[in-house]
Amino acid sequence: MDDKNVQFEDAEGFTYGGKDKVQFKDIVLEHLRKIGIFGSCEFTGGYWHTQERPVSIGSTTTVMTTKTYIPDTREQYSNAVEYMADILFPHFDEEMVKAEERLKIEIEEAYEKYKDETKSSNRNAFRGERVTICRKLFRELCSFLYRKKYLEMGSMSD
Repeated sequence: MDDKNVQFEDAEGFTYGGKDKVQFKDIVLEHLRKIGIFGSCEFTGGYWHTQERPVSIGSTTTVMTTKTYIPDTREQYSNAVEYMADILFPHFDEEMVKAEERLKIEIEEAYEKYKDETKSSNRNAFRGERVTICRKLFRELCSFLYRKKYLEMGSMSD
């Protein structure tokens, strides 16, 4: 490949397939939608679901066991909110930087309080407290987007 042909696309105006334009705003709004889905379900711990079913192979029947991991919805929600903060971080105003730092410290303190991961009750308590802190973070992110008039504008720099 000739080095003279290398070009960089503007991330705000990147198109794929030549038809649809994907903008940063679309990514943020799609992620907000996902957080809404994660946040509006029952928060449950992850677990392994075991299912046994008979399988016939030739003239013999055997039992096949499958194990499927059902994700911890508390972790899904918390991770989604923290990811949202990560992608918006370069655009944070001073108020959001302070809020994010304060809540990050709260998560670290909760982790220290429950860090004995050998106890299931500690893991569950930490995950529950992390969800509570991430809900605060999500509210701060929504307030930040409101301050930026994000739903009214074309990009974060407007």
